Amino acid sequence: MAGTGLTKNGPPFIKFLAGIFGVVVQEILVWFSPNGQLRPPRKSAGDLLAACFADTWGEHPKGVYLNGSAKAESSVESHDEGKQKQLWVDSLKLARVGDGETVLRGWQ
Repeated sequence: MAGTGLTKNGPPFIKFLAGIFGVVVQEILVWFSPNGQLRPPRKSAGDLLAACFADTWGEHPKGVYLNGSAKAESSVESHDEGKQKQLWVDSLKLARVGDGETVLRGWQ
């Protein structure tokens, strides 16, 4: 996301693309395609807040996949319960979470 300062130590060309030029381009593109590939930080933050607190998708939505502010279908692969479990197990291992440090049981 341009305008966030993440590239302040990068090469000059990248700093230019992610600087004011990138901010202007993102603002123009989000006008034409609100859920497009290049969204300004304010749009992404607003979408995240809406996903967390808006009741657009139900009071306590579960399993809702969003593309920005629009509901979308997730991939077929994401519905595979074996892969879902593997994702949880691998995530817990990478985070170095021990057996007694989570409510999940029998994951090791």
